[in-house]
Amino acid sequence: MLNKLKVTMKTDDILANGRLDKLIRDGLIDRDMASSLINDNTYVIELLNKVIEATEVVFAQIISKEKDLSIMDAELELTIEQNKPEIDRLVKKRTKDIDDIRLKERPVAG
Repeated sequence: MLNKLKVTMKTDDILANGRLDKLIRDGLIDRDMASSLINDNTYVIELLNKVIEATEVVFAQIISKEKDLSIMDAELELTIEQNKPEIDRLVKKRTKDIDDIRLKERPVAG
């Protein structure tokens, strides 16, 4: 998407694409108008370049964080796999503890 914007910027640049020259040759604008368009065009291109640069930095940070998270996920899966017997043992123990508590809390029939 950013590459498409860069290409569009180049094709829409009135200095690079010859439109400004044509406007001058056809007498549609005078020197003052041309000077103003040149300044405006330069300002817009600089502004768009800065927006693109900022966007690239933000996307790079997002991609970096996604990679960090995927690494963390992989590490977590590996840790779980390596500790599966202990995890299973603890789950069974806690389940038994919960069952024991429930049994104690049941009203006695009688």
